[in-house]
Amino acid sequence: MKTWLRDQGISYRRLAVMLGQSGSSICLKVNGHVDWQADDLLKLYALFGLSSDFVLGISSLMETRAIHPAGSAFRSLDTGGGTS
Repeated sequence: MKTWLRDQGISYRRLAVMLGQSGSSICLKVNGHVDWQADDLLKLYALFGLSSDFVLGISSLMETRAIHPAGSAFRSLDTGGGTS
């Protein structure tokens, strides 16, 4: 997840805003110190098409893209506010 965020140019702070959480909470989750919650996983799927298996480090991004209805086309990352 950490690599995917970096590759997408999404900061922890930006993801936190998108998920309605604090940057420190996202940092803890991405670094494996706190578990992702079911609501987090649902939002990450809705926003980016990321499977829970990918977010949890169980499968690769290619496997995630293969099963997502939108294929490899992710929704726009523009949330209409701020910069990353």
